[in-house]
Amino acid sequence: DIMNDNIKGLQWFVISLISLIIVISTDPFFRMYLTFWVIAVLSIGILLHGTMAFNTAEKGFQMCMTLKENTKDLRHHNLTAIPPNLPAQTEYLDISYNNIARIEDGQLINLTQLCFLKATNCNLRFISPEAFANNKEIKVLNVSNNLLKIIPKMNLNTLRVIDLSGNEYYSYALPDSFSNFTHLQILALGSKNTISLKLKDFTPLKDIHLEQLILGEGIQVQEYEPGSLAQLRYLKRITLNVSFCQSFVIFDQILVDLNQTQTQELSLVKFVPDDCHVLVDPFTALKNFDGLRKITITQTWINSTVMVKLLQNVWHSPIEDLTFINIVYNEDTPDGMQFPNQNTTTKLKSITFDGIKHYQYQYPKFNISMEHFTHLSYLKFSGTGMNILPCNLISAIPSLQILDLSDNLLEESGFWWPLCKPTEIFP
Repeated sequence: DIMNDNIKGLQWFVISLISLIIVISTDPFFRMYLTFWVIAVLSIGILLHGTMAFNTAEKGFQMCMTLKENTKDLRHHNLTAIPPNLPAQTEYLDISYNNIARIEDGQLINLTQLCFLKATNCNLRFISPEAFANNKEIKVLNVSNNLLKIIPKMNLNTLRVIDLSGNEYYSYALPDSFSNFTHLQILALGSKNTISLKLKDFTPLKDIHLEQLILGEGIQVQEYEPGSLAQLRYLKRITLNVSFCQSFVIFDQILVDLNQTQTQELSLVKFVPDDCHVLVDPFTALKNFDGLRKITITQTWINSTVMVKLLQNVWHSPIEDLTFINIVYNEDTPDGMQFPNQNTTTKLKSITFDGIKHYQYQYPKFNISMEHFTHLSYLKFSGTGMNILPCNLISAIPSLQILDLSDNLLEESGFWWPLCKPTEIFP
């Protein structure tokens, strides 16, 4: 969030500064030069912004662009209720980090322009079904990290983003009122008390064009009713913040169901805990996942054995983007990761390792032939502790366009160590 704000701030500063210079400048060629320059700066900002992980807050700000005078930040104000007499033109309201246990009827009645309501970490236990009856402009509601025992019924037909993660409900059963959320695009659900997914949970959304689902609170799912997620026919992106150590059969069924949706991006958070012994292949369903193009694995423990199984299935799948973020890598085989030669090429275009911690104090061993990566154009090893670049890594991938080796331990000798020829490193 801070990085996003910094980029936006830089862009607006540049716009303001250049606009001022252009206005006061009388030289038309100078003005034209500056115009092209500001376009270039903004393009870089947009490119950087596009590479960042998606978050509901950022999406919400895009949906509710508002003037500063129409925002109300009441965080850490020791509030016990939503204050009366808030400005009627308020479009963005943040009441997080207070002690507001209830949102009652009438408390927001005057805020007819309210678009974004954030009430996180405020011990919220109850939301009245008609609390938002007069708020016809609300597009984003974030009530994450509270004490809600059930998913509340709400009259919010204009809603596009809702974050209900980090609460205390015992079921993911959505109220019937969710069937009226015809504009809903993003839904986040998560409770450490919920260990099952049932068919009826998502039935209210079967005709809703939900595009993204963030599901789970990092705990083990013990029961899954087949067909539950298949009801979300328009789903394009899903994040499973779920552990599957003893329930890879459930994970397999989830993948089968997601294959009946429009899912293109799958993120697995805390997929394997550090005390898990993976004895089966949990990724077999990936090979038949027709629409899947990107898989991201975050905050998990992964062994060399599991890595081989993952790559073998990804290799024969339509996946184009494989990303690992903040993982712990452990070699549970004496020779490290030995990837067998394949008879076909992979469709992978992008591979990212960003923030890798090594369980053993030794160089990890990856034995894999790069000659079958004929489509790979983006490769990133960032925050991995790398201090030597393999001689023929780049020259073996003629399709490579972008290489990111940031935040490592590479020094001059790591790029140009004596065993390498310069043409083998950078052809």
